[in-house]
This record gives sequence, C-alpha cells and structure tokens, in this order.
Amino acid sequence: MKFPPQITWLQYALANAAIVILVPFLALQGMPPIDWAWSWAARPVDATEENPVANWLATNVSPVADVTGVSTAEWKLFAPEPDASNHRLRATIEYRDGTIIQWRSPEWPQLSCWQRFWTSRELEYIDKLAYFGTSERRFAFADYLAAQNRKDPQPEGVPQRVTFVVEEATIVDPAIDGWIPMSQPIPRSEEEVISPKRVYPMPLELLKKQSASSAGKASP
Repeated sequence: MKFPPQITWLQYALANAAIVILVPFLALQGMPPIDWAWSWAARPVDATEENPVANWLATNVSPVADVTGVSTAEWKLFAPEPDASNHRLRATIEYRDGTIIQWRSPEWPQLSCWQRFWTSRELEYIDKLAYFGTSERRFAFADYLAAQNRKDPQPEGVPQRVTFVVEEATIVDPAIDGWIPMSQPIPRSEEEVISPKRVYPMPLELLKKQSASSAGKASP
C-alpha cells in the first residue's frame, strides 16, 4: 500500500513566500494608474507631474516584480487599436394615427449581470446594426420595432416611418488626456441619422377610405 507524499515544512514555506510576494505585486500593478486610487500613499515631492503617486509607485514596484517574475507589464485591452467610441442606437417610430414612439437601445451600465448575460447576443446584434448593418437588416429590425410598439390595431395605426439615429461619444486616449473615473459618464453629443429611412406605403384600406371620403366631398 502506497502512502500519499507528505508536504514538508519547506514546501509550505516556499508556497507561502510565493503567495506573499505574488498577491501584493499583482494588486499594486492591477490598480488604475491614477492618483485617486492611491490616496493612501504619500505624495512625492514633485507634484507637478500628472499622476505622480501612481508613477512613483509603479517605478519602484516594477524592478522587484521583474526579478520575481510576477510583472504584468503594460496591458492594453483590444490593442493596438482599441474601441474609441461609446455609442447607442435610437429609433423614432411614427404611425399614421399620429402616434410617435421613441425607442433606445439598452444602457449597458443600467443592466443587471443577468440581463447582460441573457441579452448579450441581442445587444451585439443592435451594436452591429449601427455601423455594419445593411439596409435590409435595418428595415427588418424597423419592422420588428414598429410591430412591437404599435398601439392601435386599426388600419389607421399602421407604421408610417422609422428613423434610426446613432448617438456617439468619443473616448479620449488615457495616455494623452488622463484616465476618466468609471463613475463619470461620457455624454454622447454626436448624432447621425442613418439613411435610408424605413418608409411604409399607405395600406389599401386607408386608400379606399380616402377615395370614398374624397368622392363624398366632391358630390353635390
């Protein structure tokens, strides 16, 4: 009968030493390089430099992290050309009875974790419609929105026109303009109407009603 190998005190000590070294350096390197995240640290003498505390700590931590092999270095998500725009899609749905519905794509920060998971593919589909969707795909989505938001089932309540607008905000390069706190919203002040608009022909029932009404008014 073979007994499982026993872990010696030296192995315990080495494992604990690795944890003691690894965890603090990973935590220090993973913190945002902006001064509000380092309020617990002493500010260096030269306070004219942008984010001096973060730079000072990063400079002193990096050599030790390199030697111990736990350095994460600089990591740029989606490099070398990360997404630099924050955009949403909105639609104005006009019906022939005068009803106007304003639809907006979901706001990501306002969704719960479950909603983000459940609607992830739908949000990706809407995101693609803003820039890469063809007219046929946008028209199909316009038909869906018009049907979902229709209030009047009578012929007068049919959709007349759907207009898509892309709302966009440009995200500045943090290496040039500094980091923006996550809690600070970026206003989407740039707007562009997507052409062509989805325009629906007048249904036959309304054409007949208009013709009958015009004939009645024209008769003496």
